[in-house]
Parts: sequence; C-alpha cells; structure tokens
Amino acid sequence: MRDIRADLEERLDAVGRDREQLQRRITEIDQIETAIKAVLKRETDNFGTASPSVVETEFASFDAKDAMNKEAMSVVRPGHWGELRVG
Repeated sequence: MRDIRADLEERLDAVGRDREQLQRRITEIDQIETAIKAVLKRETDNFGTASPSVVETEFASFDAKDAMNKEAMSVVRPGHWGELRVG
C-alpha cells in the first residue's frame, strides 16, 4: 500500500488556493452589488418610483464622481437592462 498523504496535502493546498481566489471574487461582486444598490437608491430618490418614459443610452447625464460609481457604471449599461453583467 502506497502512502498518499503527500498527494492529499497537495490537493488540500490546491483547494485552499481555489477558496482564496473565489473569496476575492465574492468580495469584488459584493462591492459591485453595493455600488449598484447605491446608484439605484440615488435614482429612486431623484425620480421616485415612476419609471422614466425615455431610456437613456448613455450615462452622460450621470456624474460618476467616485470609484464606486464608476465601477457601478461599468456594469450597468442603460438601455440594456436585460444584459447586466458582473465582472
């Protein structure tokens, strides 16, 4: 019978690296979600619950002043709401 402990330790290390990589991605997604929620809240505060009659095709009228808003704008493309992407 062969000692497989070294193989198991190697696999365990690989799983740990995968976990760290996925945790970083989850953190990124959490930040994107927070940014989108902030933009949605601001839009709700600005426009109320009524839907706009015209859908913007660009965010020229939206002033993304900080990194969080810029990140949100990179994933939210007006006029393409059905095509939201994350990351």
